[in-house]
Amino acid sequence: MAVGTFTSTGRSLDKAVERVRLAEELDFESTWVTQIAGRDALTVLTVYAGATERIRLGTGVVPIYTRVPATMAQTAATLDEYSGGRHNVLCAIGDADEMRAGIERYHEAGATSPCVGPIPGTDFESTLQAASALT
Repeated sequence: MAVGTFTSTGRSLDKAVERVRLAEELDFESTWVTQIAGRDALTVLTVYAGATERIRLGTGVVPIYTRVPATMAQTAATLDEYSGGRHNVLCAIGDADEMRAGIERYHEAGATSPCVGPIPGTDFESTLQAASALT
């Protein structure tokens, strides 16, 4: 039976990398992250990929509201290539109200972003179609 681990970045990305290396040394089959940990899940997995050789890398859920489908697919494909085919991605619609509230807090704090409203094609089916086109 394969055993995996959830490896949150917590407060220190360096410490998280140490934990992922330890999981690999202990023969865990996979490690998983989620977007909710305060860092971008796919970027964190890229860091993990660069620090390991065998352990599979997965996202618990990457919300599709923060990326257009083509960007999601390109990022996932690049990570899979960089990791030597060790990446598993899980996309979901997620909680639209929570994402919207986060974006509103971001703008209330004075930040600006090119994403000022709904982006055409940011639905689950479009993301899957874009990902399929890259494989």
